[in-house]
Amino acid sequence: MAFDPIADTTYAFNKLREREKARTEAAQRAKGGLPVMTPDAIRQAALEDNGYETPELNDRLYLHFKGYRRIENLEPYTAVKALWLGSNGLQKIENIGHMTQLRCLFLQQNLIQSVSGLDSLDNLVQLDLSNNRIATLSGLAQLPALHTLNVSKNALQDSQGIDHLQRCRALTNLDVTANTLAGAGILSVLQAIPCLVALSANGNPFIADTPHFRKTLITTMPALRYLDRPIFEGERVAATAWARGGAEAETAARADFQAAQRQRDRDQLSEFRTWQADQRRKKQEEIAARRAAGLPDVVEPSPEDVEVAQGEVSVE
Repeated sequence: MAFDPIADTTYAFNKLREREKARTEAAQRAKGGLPVMTPDAIRQAALEDNGYETPELNDRLYLHFKGYRRIENLEPYTAVKALWLGSNGLQKIENIGHMTQLRCLFLQQNLIQSVSGLDSLDNLVQLDLSNNRIATLSGLAQLPALHTLNVSKNALQDSQGIDHLQRCRALTNLDVTANTLAGAGILSVLQAIPCLVALSANGNPFIADTPHFRKTLITTMPALRYLDRPIFEGERVAATAWARGGAEAETAARADFQAAQRQRDRDQLSEFRTWQADQRRKKQEEIAARRAAGLPDVVEPSPEDVEVAQGEVSVE
């Protein structure tokens, strides 16, 4: 067999990685069997996902599904922009304040009961805290760039639990599905979120307890474009009419909108057919003029001719 230095070097490097991984796992087992976020374990995780041994070079870290109980030993990782910590056993958000470049943080499916430790993350855009045990939201107003927040499947129960969201000035996308939110104050809080564009709220008691929930939010939140499903123009027109004149006005507005939409479709089709006829007429006039001048009709090139002209097909 011929000697292949590249293949042999790659094989040797992979074997070293496997040994390092085995050594790290053995060291964890020796400490009691519970996974610990040690420097070696973090480095190993970075390498497994095509990262770098040098901590400062990594812009993302995949530390999910590891069984960690604490966030620790991440201090050297100062350039990380996306951090996956989901599906562990974390009870607290800690030791990530130095990651000032962080833009996406995934902490879903843990045991977190409160939001803390995020104060210095000025660049954080997306935060996933779904499937935790959070009863009261806090510590989010200090995140000036936060526009996407997922707190579905938590322990949020009333308006006091989500009141903090009114202070999130950049928040545009919010998911609070499958909590136990109830009470008249919920709507007031949601309506007070200044830039909210998309809201997912299914699975909460306050929806069933609020008469005409969807129409109410559509009419009181003009910027809203998504409420558990897209809000289309026709629905907004009908909801606005309902708010002004009840069910009868809603029915009339919906019929008028649909009639106007059908008329727009007819107008567009008519314009297209007019354009087709105009192009056909111009082509016929061109052919007639060439024939009158004794010239041959213009023949449209076939796809094969185009390929030959472009050098894509060789001609013998």
